[in-house]
Amino acid sequence: HYEDVWVDEKGYLHMRISNRDGRWWASEIVGRDNIGFGTYTWVVQGDLENIPENIVLGLFSWDNNTFQEEANSEVDIEFAKWGDATTNKTLHYSVQPVSFGPVYPERSFAPETPAGSLIGVSTHSFLWTDSIIEWKSYTGEGIDPANQIAEWTFTLDNPARVKNENGLSSDPVIIPSPGATTNARINFWIMPWISPAPTDNSEHEIVIRSFTYTPL
Repeated sequence: HYEDVWVDEKGYLHMRISNRDGRWWASEIVGRDNIGFGTYTWVVQGDLENIPENIVLGLFSWDNNTFQEEANSEVDIEFAKWGDATTNKTLHYSVQPVSFGPVYPERSFAPETPAGSLIGVSTHSFLWTDSIIEWKSYTGEGIDPANQIAEWTFTLDNPARVKNENGLSSDPVIIPSPGATTNARINFWIMPWISPAPTDNSEHEIVIRSFTYTPL
């Protein structure tokens, strides 16, 4: 719902999952700039550890026009329990395709993070090149090696994989390339196949303090 996204007086972006007249709404932000290889960094504020098992915060790249060649040029940082209420792993790094058709476990990683490190302010980034993708996460605001809590690297040593969606199959992809219309996106959403409402039946809010993109 459009009223669930706003920027406050500090310049922070707020995104909500809300219930309006008995209907649940989620939020998504699409960047206006076309961007590509480089470093994507988000500073997030909220409780990303104790989230219902059916809501997701996604920080990612996307291109509507590169399905065939690049599987939509999608690199992800996501916070979710994916239906497992007992898990303590809510941070996930991935490069698509992961589970469009067969599941390709080598294309996703859920690091162990210290208890409490994803509550409050945290910083999450990935460096995306044509030969390597490197994800890193930090407690607090900004990239400080002393505060690093997780990392993962994906290289061309992995096999090429196909994305299958809506009866179509992409070309095999290892590391996708950006296209002419690739942009950064943020979505905050409910997994309806688990429940149409958050499993705690509560509204939720996340704050994005900043997003920065540094080209190669």
